[in-house]
Order: sequence, then C-alpha cells, then structure tokens
Amino acid sequence: MRDKTSTIQYVNRVCSEHGRSPKEMYKLGQRVLEYYRTIRWQMQHQVSAVTNDIAQTGCGELDEAFTFLENFAPDNVKIRIDSEVSGLFRLRLYMEVLEGSLTAVKDFPGKGSGYYSIIDQCYLQDNLLTNAEMSRRQNISESTFYDHKREAVLLFSISFLFVILPAIDSIIYQLKEEMNEKPQVVTGFVEHVHRAPLQAQAM
Repeated sequence: MRDKTSTIQYVNRVCSEHGRSPKEMYKLGQRVLEYYRTIRWQMQHQVSAVTNDIAQTGCGELDEAFTFLENFAPDNVKIRIDSEVSGLFRLRLYMEVLEGSLTAVKDFPGKGSGYYSIIDQCYLQDNLLTNAEMSRRQNISESTFYDHKREAVLLFSISFLFVILPAIDSIIYQLKEEMNEKPQVVTGFVEHVHRAPLQAQAM
C-alpha cells in the first residue's frame, strides 16, 4: 500500500482523530458498498408492492388513494399499506445516506471522479468488474489498481461515517418536509427512524 498519497494521509489523520483503524474503516466501507445493490433492489420491489396495493383501492391518483386510505379504508388495509410505505421511506433514507457519501467521494479534490468510477464499476453496477478487468481497462498492474481501489473504499467509508451520518437529522428533516405534503398515513416512518436510528453497524 502506498502510504504517502495525499488520500491515505487524509484517511490516516481522520482515523486517528476518531480512534479508528484504516483496516476497520476499509472493512466497513466494503460492507456498506456491498449492501447498496440490495437496498436498491428492495426499493424497486417495495415501490411495486405499494403501487399494487394502492391500485387495489380503486383510486387512480396517488393523492386520491391516500385520502381514501386515511378516511375510508378498513383498518387491516391501512396497517398493511402504512407499513409498506414506512418501509419504503426508510429505504429511501438509507439511499440518501449512501448516495450522499458517494457524492462526497466524487467531490474529493483531485482524484474524486476516479475514485467514484472505481466504486461504481466494482460495487454499484449490475455487472461488476473484477480487479483484473479494471486494471486492464486502466492499463496498470493489478497491485496498483488494488491500491487505488483501497483508497476509494477508505474515502467512501470516511465520508459515510464521519461526513454524512452526522448530518442525518437534516436528511430526515428534508424527507419529512416532502412527506408533510402527503396525508398522515406516510409520516410515521420518521418516528420509526428516530426510535431505531441508522447506525454503521446495521449496514
């Protein structure tokens, strides 16, 4: 590992400030990134489930369906759809945190776009590329590419744990502002999040 790059110096400094080891942060970054596609898949299917259930109310428009649910739907239907919608917004919160962390990586001075490209191709796309494939694309050795990849994952982990997660209350507030435009049936997820806050270990 090239210990003298500016990125590694930054990572080591932040890790030291927070009492974390780079090895620990690398494992965290890998675990969170590997979870990204699962969350995206869950969101896609949760949207389908909510859409199908709302369609069964016989209401053509989303706002009309929520009004029906709030005022006229049987309790068992309200409970089921409320749970599905709350789950959907909880997944959306997770995605906001992950995508905020990715944006922070992309914005990193000098090398950010390159680090983002590595993460995108190795963790986010449906058809992931191996280290060997990426090193051939970049015309560098596998060991050199591995160093770049490690830096990218470490930077993501730092961004996730120490830049974006501390701002989670503002992310929740923004989502709540959007939800306040909808009936009460969709607002319960915020209280759920506050009861079970997002933690790095849960990812």
